[in-house]
Amino acid sequence: MNGKQRKKYFPNKVALLQKVDASMFETHEFEDLMEWRVCNWTIPSNIECIIRCENTKSGRIKEYVYKQAMSATKKIAELAEQEHLIITVATNDAIHHLAN
Repeated sequence: MNGKQRKKYFPNKVALLQKVDASMFETHEFEDLMEWRVCNWTIPSNIECIIRCENTKSGRIKEYVYKQAMSATKKIAELAEQEHLIITVATNDAIHHLAN
């Protein structure tokens, strides 16, 4: 494994949730969800930004979380040099999309 340890796998509980009757969940209007989760995102105060990279060739997505602006800036510059990436950077103030 090239000296690297594999990340620990945490199984999800999607099969268990799919068995729950739909009446057990509260219904929400789409507009309410959009305003609540998309328009009012929050990032914890100890996080500077979240960087998401989508490889348009392979479809793979990677996310990086940074506590320091300088480290995030270096990572963005590194990713911007690569081809076939859509880069999304989210801070508490804005969301930026970069494509190359």
